[in-house]
This record gives sequence, structure tokens and C-alpha cells, in this order.
Amino acid sequence: MNQDLIVVSEKNEVIKTADTTDIHKNNLLHRSVHVIIVDSKGRFFCRKINSASPLYANYWSTATGAHVLANHNTLETAYSSIKDMLGIHTDLKFIGDIHISDNVENEISSTYIGNFDGPFNLNGDKVADGKFFTEEELNNLFKSEKVTPHLIESIKLYKRTT
Repeated sequence: MNQDLIVVSEKNEVIKTADTTDIHKNNLLHRSVHVIIVDSKGRFFCRKINSASPLYANYWSTATGAHVLANHNTLETAYSSIKDMLGIHTDLKFIGDIHISDNVENEISSTYIGNFDGPFNLNGDKVADGKFFTEEELNNLFKSEKVTPHLIESIKLYKRTT
């Protein structure tokens, strides 16, 4: 699905809007959000991205991740992503922005944290699997599975800010 996203400068200032095809074809810097969900035991909920996804299919990532559409802000995108992908609502707190740039994405990702113990109602069209990981299990996941840079960098940001 082609949607208009916000193209930004390195300082996260709006430059223009462009459709997702143009953004990814030309490696344009754009906004996204990623949400970290932590349960009462301190474990991190991660999702495995659906195999049909055009980006990072079958990779493990943050609880949710989404592009910020034109005329939307990061907080409303974060809330809509947890409802859409996980079937939940919980309070979210902004913990910082990170720049993710690899051969798939070039994004400034606003990262949020929420607390939730479950249960989840995973959207099978977007999420292949999801489960909680301890910090040690996450470190093993990073070494043994395909993981998005968003997951790695978001966890680093979480550790620096909490």
C-alpha cells in the first residue's frame, strides 16, 4: 500500500511529503515510531514481522513499528500501532529519537515505552509471532536470529534512559 509520509532533515524538520515508494527508492529520511512494551517482570515483548511484509519480513523487531503518515504525529502513530498490531491500549512515554539507516530504511524513529502484561490480540496480517524476552534472551536473539536495527537501537536507548 502506497501512502504519503513525512520527509525530514537530519534535524527532524519537515521538508515535504512523499509516497512510500519514492521514499524507499530514493533512500529519503522519514519519520517512524517504535514501541517497546515491558511487562511487570521486566521482560521485553518483541514481534516477528509477517513474511508478507515488504520490509524486514521474518525479522524480530520492537513490539510495534510504523511509518508516520503525512498529517499525523508520532504519538498518535504509536497509539494506533499498538492497537492495530497488538490489539492493546496502554499509556506510552516518549524516550527519544534514533536515526536508523541501513539497506532497507533511512528513518528518524521516535521511540516510546509502555507497560503491559498481556494478553495480546496479534494482527496476523502484520505479526507472525510475538513473545516476551528477558534481557539475556534478547542478547541471544540478537546473535541467532534476524533482527531489525530498530530493535537493537531501541533497546540501547531504553537502557540509556531508564
